[in-house]
Amino acid sequence: MKLHFSIFMLTALLMTSTVTCGLAQTGPTTTASEKATTLRFEDYENRLNAMLKTRRDEEKKFVADVVQLVRDGDIPEKIVETSYKWVANKRPDTNYPFIFFERVLRIQAKLIDAEIPAFDYSIYRIQTAAKR
Repeated sequence: MKLHFSIFMLTALLMTSTVTCGLAQTGPTTTASEKATTLRFEDYENRLNAMLKTRRDEEKKFVADVVQLVRDGDIPEKIVETSYKWVANKRPDTNYPFIFFERVLRIQAKLIDAEIPAFDYSIYRIQTAAKR
C-alpha cells in the first residue's frame, strides 16, 4: 500500500512540474520582453497624448496610429520626438500643440518618404447650421 501511494505521489509531482515548467502549456505565450515592449509603447502613447494635450477622439486615434507605426518600424521614433520638441520650443504657449505637431510630423515624414495616417481637420469646424 505504501508503494502504491508513493507511485501516485510521484506521478502527481511529475504532472504538476510539467505544467508549471511550461511543457504542457497550450496556446500563445508572451515573453517578458514582449510585455515590456507593449508597456513601453502604451506609456509612450500616454505621454504623447498628455504632452500634445489631445482632447478629441480623432486626435487620440492619430497618436495611437503614429505610435503603432513607430512600433512596426515604419517611421523612426526620432522624427516623432523631434516633431514634439519643435512644437515645445517654437510654440511653448499654445493651448493646442497637437495641431502643430501633426503638421510638423507630416513635413518630416515627407522628407524621408514615410506615410503618416490621414487626419481630418473638419472636426475643428463649427457647425453653424446646427446652431441655428
